[in-house]
Amino acid sequence: MRPVRELLATLLAVGILGACSTAPPAASSLAPVEATQAPSLAPSPSPALPSPTASPSASALADPSVIAGSSPVPGAVWVPGTHVSIVPPAGFEPSTKEGAGFRDPASDTVISIQELPGGPFDRTDASYAQQGFVVEDREQSILDGRFRILVQGVQTLADKTKVAAVLLSVGGEEMSALIVAQHALEDEGAHASILAALETVRLDPARAIEPGLAIAFDATPVPPLRLAGMLGQGATYNTLGRKHHPLDAGIPTMNMYFRPESPPEDAAAFLRERLRNNGQQLFDPKVQLEAGVLIDDLEGFQIVASALDALKAADRELFVYEVFVPGPDGDRYVHMEAIATANMRDELLPAFRDTALSFTWREAP
Repeated sequence: MRPVRELLATLLAVGILGACSTAPPAASSLAPVEATQAPSLAPSPSPALPSPTASPSASALADPSVIAGSSPVPGAVWVPGTHVSIVPPAGFEPSTKEGAGFRDPASDTVISIQELPGGPFDRTDASYAQQGFVVEDREQSILDGRFRILVQGVQTLADKTKVAAVLLSVGGEEMSALIVAQHALEDEGAHASILAALETVRLDPARAIEPGLAIAFDATPVPPLRLAGMLGQGATYNTLGRKHHPLDAGIPTMNMYFRPESPPEDAAAFLRERLRNNGQQLFDPKVQLEAGVLIDDLEGFQIVASALDALKAADRELFVYEVFVPGPDGDRYVHMEAIATANMRDELLPAFRDTALSFTWREAP
């Protein structure tokens, strides 16, 4: 439903950081990547994801970086591409076009779910009002040690239509989820069913997740990488299995950005520009290797580079792996970007490469 996307995008544009990177601080170089280190085209096998009801492994629970999660309520389903479980309202179906969430085909009402790195999303009533959302009621509570902020009100859309809107933010300091729903004004039945569904929302950052239904491709993360969440129709993979904030190259991360537009004509120049423009996280990047690569039977391109850490320590060396994959019909492409500390390069560069080589396009909707 377009209005829900409108509100969600507007809210997230106000002060929320995305889950990834770009580059700034001083220089040294890593040992050069030899030509013999070119990636193999045979991806390594990766274990299957656990079933939606499976518990984290004992080793995962022993990891202090893993956050304890909330158990789903009876009848709940896991939302693909997220760590969120919910009992959706009757008649709602999993959404395949609106990102993570559910849609009622009869009314075209959508419940949209967006995971965020960092603590629960909240704004003052005045800040919401600047975005056309007039708050009528708000509640804050704690369940299973997590904040729950429920905000209800009336949203004025771009075409001046007014709709009822309900926002639920749930989570802790490490990660959270923002659930947004809208329905026609005065539709008390829809309002009650949405509130009942939001009561069932639980967040479990420790569980393994499955790709979202709206993702534009398939890829198999090679250990120690795990699917961490969705980036629109793209995805992010890291060693935590959840989005993290603030950015830290000490948490190896690989982002796959989907672009629904014509691919750049010069893939090598495009990746070099992306590397130079990543001033948020990288300083003084230096290309060590660049070469063509065949992914999903399509001619892509890859770059391996060194850089210094612009965020944490100017003397901390990083390595970067950039990949470009064109779409089969010339109307889309994917840009992959993986970043980790240089001391982990021997272990992680093969994992990044094999994950990239596992990429296959899904059929365009």
